[in-house]
Amino acid sequence: MTQGDAIDAFWAWWPTARPRIEAAIAGDGFDDALVEDIAAHVRAIDEDLDWELSPGATSRHAFCLSGKADPEKRLLTEVWRVRGPQPDETWEYHPARKGGPVRAGMTLEIGGHTVDLSEFVAAWEVDENRERVDAMYYHPAFADIEDENLRGTITFLMLDGAFGEDGVERWLGSIEPADEEPEGARPIAELQDAVAEMSRLATGEKFAVLRGEDDGGHPIFVTINQALKRIDHLLCIVHAAIDMAILEPDDHGMPSNDEAEQLNAIEDELAAQLAGAGAYFGRETRRGRRILHWFTPEDGARGKVEAWAERHAGRDIQATWTRDPAWEAQHRFT
Repeated sequence: MTQGDAIDAFWAWWPTARPRIEAAIAGDGFDDALVEDIAAHVRAIDEDLDWELSPGATSRHAFCLSGKADPEKRLLTEVWRVRGPQPDETWEYHPARKGGPVRAGMTLEIGGHTVDLSEFVAAWEVDENRERVDAMYYHPAFADIEDENLRGTITFLMLDGAFGEDGVERWLGSIEPADEEPEGARPIAELQDAVAEMSRLATGEKFAVLRGEDDGGHPIFVTINQALKRIDHLLCIVHAAIDMAILEPDDHGMPSNDEAEQLNAIEDELAAQLAGAGAYFGRETRRGRRILHWFTPEDGARGKVEAWAERHAGRDIQATWTRDPAWEAQHRFT
């Protein structure tokens, strides 16, 4: 059975399972057979997925799958959600762990330590260009925990609970557990407020122009959207590098003002063709070439790019398509 078949089988099974789960939540309790039935249908999709039940945000209950921060697994849970039913009064469906308030008494038992998550504090800075928060995190229990990996695990588990798995990827930049309480540290609830305010103002578009040189000393200009987030375009798992010629480059390989306007018009035409079928990351201009970088779904974009390229055959347009669900190509510029 393929993963797609297993997802379809899950949703075919779900109408018979949900009343049993609702009865268990209402007071009948979860017997081993019901728990195993749920787990077996999740394992059939992928053995590494976690599942959990919780109160919903707008529905009475929520069913959640988690790929535990693995990009491929997160794509799989997104497909699971997309193929499933719409939320109703009783159930909503989440392809990643949800976040919520970190309240006093919320504890984590791990590595022989009991950690009250509400005692976490953080000192942070907002990176307005990336629309993310960089922070150092501290908990008093760290004084007794020498294992840096364990400190990191505890910190990430707290953050997943506070912001949700998707929220951590979308809004949090550098995450550094601290040996000592950092200067200016404040409670996690205040960090949640700061992230909520940032998310309210976020645009998803913050372009920056970078300049460098190649090995021959020729200039390279890069324009990138620093605020573009993979988590907002999960089905765009192909990196398209679309390389076209500058017809009349100067001695440094750069276009004239007139040709730059022509290139911009050609790019705008492509953007119109790919509207709703891709995410534009940015472009490079170097030694007589301009390279456009897009992330697209596996289906639907290639034909549009090829048709666009045919209309501009004189530009020697070459497109390279690379499956890249983790957006590794983006890391080259960030």
